[in-house]
Amino acid sequence: MLTFAGVSQAGLIGEIDFATIGGQDTLLATTGLSPSNPSIETDWANSIIQDDDVTFTVKTDYTDEGDGAFNFYSVSGSDDLFAFSFASTEPGYFLLKNGSQEVNSALYQNNTSLDWGVISFSQLWADGFFNGNYDEVKLNWFDVVSVSHLTEFNGETVTIPEPATIGLFGLGLFGLGLARRKRTIAAN
Repeated sequence: MLTFAGVSQAGLIGEIDFATIGGQDTLLATTGLSPSNPSIETDWANSIIQDDDVTFTVKTDYTDEGDGAFNFYSVSGSDDLFAFSFASTEPGYFLLKNGSQEVNSALYQNNTSLDWGVISFSQLWADGFFNGNYDEVKLNWFDVVSVSHLTEFNGETVTIPEPATIGLFGLGLFGLGLARRKRTIAAN
């Protein structure tokens, strides 16, 4: 189980299909934030994301399984990707903070399926988020890594057009094509 700051434990609770989560989120930066609070985390996020003003949405200290728990899912077909659902609605960015490392904060841009955070173990490893023997930590990271909390920020999100919008756009292009054809026929 993954040990969290505090008394309780939570962790890997199952497996989820890649199609459900949409894809891996973009790791923007890692750093050591100490002390850490919503204001410090938001200021750091804004220093990294300079073209979009992000604001604090929610900080979730995961303390138990079930409602409000920080539950990871392994992603089907990958031994490197892990997913979790968000407490707020579709955050543009999120920060994952561990409580036991020098590099303790990882900032991500939320991509594809905005209801899910998807992180890569090897990418966090390369940025110093985990310490120790790679194979041992990867095999047992839910036993040895202390995750403090997840902070969600609003900001620019990836918008996915609805089918009606795409249909309306296509209808407009069709109309323009008919008008051009009519004009070409009339000119001849």
